[in-house]
Amino acid sequence: LLRVMFEVAGWKVYEFGEDALLDKFVEQQLDAGVEIVALSAFVRTSMLDIREVIKKLKERNDECRVMVGGTLLTPITAQKYAVDGWTESGGTVFDETIRLLTMLGEEELK
Repeated sequence: LLRVMFEVAGWKVYEFGEDALLDKFVEQQLDAGVEIVALSAFVRTSMLDIREVIKKLKERNDECRVMVGGTLLTPITAQKYAVDGWTESGGTVFDETIRLLTMLGEEELK
């Protein structure tokens, strides 16, 4: 649903797949030059995987910003995972994405 919302708004969206192997996922992110990676967790097992995905992404590209959301993720979980952004619903995802893009723009100016 969020992919469709972003595409309708005119943003380029890459969907690397929910079952992508971690190293392949990170390589695809690097190849595409993606500035923001959005991850979601709707089942407990995916919460555990998100921590490893974030670690790998940041190791390979510390300029990449990671945003998380989903029914099981809370602001406390997002803080523990050291993500750059968190959203509780699709209704706030655009605001959070714009905040992260602004952050990236300010960092480029420095």
